[in-house]
Amino acid sequence: MDTEERKNFDNQFYNHQETMKEIKEVRDTQENLVHILNEMSDRIDIIRINSSDILNRYVDEVNELKLELTELSKINPNYRRRGN
Repeated sequence: MDTEERKNFDNQFYNHQETMKEIKEVRDTQENLVHILNEMSDRIDIIRINSSDILNRYVDEVNELKLELTELSKINPNYRRRGN
């Protein structure tokens, strides 16, 4: 191998190494993004569960208030709801 061939080979090898390093960086970034997306998905699931629990509690409270209102109107027949 003469000097020019060796120089070309070294340049190609160096370029290949740089390319492989960049590919590794891209893969690492991709793995990091996948990890972040999985964490976000888990958090979204928790938010869904929490909001579902809050909605269920709200519905339960509304139903309890309706029941109390019904019982009050049975106790006091002259009791009128607002707007009636």
